[in-house]
Amino acid sequence: MPADQSYRDRLLTIYDDTIESLEQHNIPREVVDYRVGYRTPRRPTAAHSDFLINRQFGDWTETLLRTSFNAQVENYKAVRYGAGGNLIAGDPGFIEMFTSYHAEIRRIGKRPDLLIFDRDIKSQMNLPDDISEFESSGLVEIARRSARALEVRSSRYLAARYRQVKEKDQSFTPKLEDLPILTHWIAEHGIPCFYTQVFFDEAYMISFEKILEIICDTGVEHIDKVARNQGKSTFYIPVSEGILIGQVIENPRWTAETKYMSDGRVIIYTTPSGGKMELRREILQFLDL
Repeated sequence: MPADQSYRDRLLTIYDDTIESLEQHNIPREVVDYRVGYRTPRRPTAAHSDFLINRQFGDWTETLLRTSFNAQVENYKAVRYGAGGNLIAGDPGFIEMFTSYHAEIRRIGKRPDLLIFDRDIKSQMNLPDDISEFESSGLVEIARRSARALEVRSSRYLAARYRQVKEKDQSFTPKLEDLPILTHWIAEHGIPCFYTQVFFDEAYMISFEKILEIICDTGVEHIDKVARNQGKSTFYIPVSEGILIGQVIENPRWTAETKYMSDGRVIIYTTPSGGKMELRREILQFLDL
């Protein structure tokens, strides 16, 4: 499926309206408008166990969604695409990786985690299920032949239990810093993008377009800073604004891991593996595939 110019134009219109709405709530344009320029964040100098656990959990969530999609959907295939690598602060090569990663964001925006391809197109292009380590310069044309892009978020909650006890929904959690860099990627590629929030029992999906519309209409009503999201400004949008796309029917196994740093520090963390998710038919209708 070729890049969709109409989707790109429609999204950029909503994006401009969202920027104006946030400016009215004292969020500077340079924070949310990728066309003003991209400021590379301060490079981390040390890693810790919570960071590694969060990253391992995020990787597991992404893998669970990708493998479940590929096993249960016949005509489309999900491919790992997001950049980042496995190095952490303190590892040899981390500084070069960090510099390269943010230079790419400056050029084309942030790659979403997964791309969805028509099965025949993926076969014609001879693509593996993981293209995240492909040379960056060659990925633009590959990505433009995808049908949809998915940004995947993990949450350490049972959404149904939370709803029962708190009498309110869990949330999609797009960060404020995501808005410009994902919009930039869409502007470069023209591929519709969707957020997926995966809990320990359920998975929900919402379009990036609708996220912008909600923020445009509500300003900073849904924004907050909490420790579990690294203290970054995050929008907490109720999952009821999206749709339920899957049930986690088997949780992961957790294995203790140890990482020895070059300075002698030892980091102990856990890694998830396994697990099963049963997708609902509504996912294809929602993705308009």
